[in-house]
Amino acid sequence: MKIQVVVTNSNKAAANPQTIDATVGPTDTVLNVQEHIASITKTFSFPDQKILLKGQVLPSTQRLSDFGVKEGDVLEFQFEASEQTVIKQFSDLIGQKAMSPMELSLMYSYRYAVSAEDALKALGYDQLRSFLQSQKCFIFQGECVKLANDKTVQPPSNLPAIKEDKAHGIIEVNVAVEVHVAGRSPDLLEREDEEMLMRLEASDTVARAKEIIAASEQMPFPHRDLLLGKTKLEDDLSLAEAGVKNGSDLVMAVHASERDLASQL
Repeated sequence: MKIQVVVTNSNKAAANPQTIDATVGPTDTVLNVQEHIASITKTFSFPDQKILLKGQVLPSTQRLSDFGVKEGDVLEFQFEASEQTVIKQFSDLIGQKAMSPMELSLMYSYRYAVSAEDALKALGYDQLRSFLQSQKCFIFQGECVKLANDKTVQPPSNLPAIKEDKAHGIIEVNVAVEVHVAGRSPDLLEREDEEMLMRLEASDTVARAKEIIAASEQMPFPHRDLLLGKTKLEDDLSLAEAGVKNGSDLVMAVHASERDLASQL
């Protein structure tokens, strides 16, 4: 079914809201819809996101049908583009190294499944270099940028996706992708390299990790499971809470169907 979504950036300096059309299913969860809209609007990198219906925030684990959402209804997708969020993300990627803005941009795109330029547009910046130069925590040495005094930036206390009781830090995991089609045995996605190594944030939710992997593998099917061994990981848990560690072997099972493919076209 087709619905309208009002996209609102709660950052006071942001542009006016925009309205987009989206195709969803009544059995889709609120989280599925939120991730779908984040993909369309290229706002994956801003973790403070929510879906509202008539001003009410909808729980991410429930289905649209639970709230009586029907054809032509209007939802609101609200996110906050924060400079502190992007500063923290850039700082984690740079670490103790120095790198060119182009290398940083490529790493950001790989890590967050959205370009650094698109993320900065939500903040009103046109170029990555000008943003980096405007922040005191970054300094340039020739054509390369590094952290001032080699100190990482601490996350602001008001970012909801980062909580003190969660483990933090970049972890590197091995990822295999299995494609499941009804009536057929699962197919392991083939690639040139035997292993697919991905860098993820330990505090990322399992749902967010699935989106990153799907974007990297260009998998359009929204129904996915992430497995650690034989254990299916719950979407709302962080990777750390789910027991994912540096060097863990993950399998993302993608459930493909003609219906889901048609909805993406």
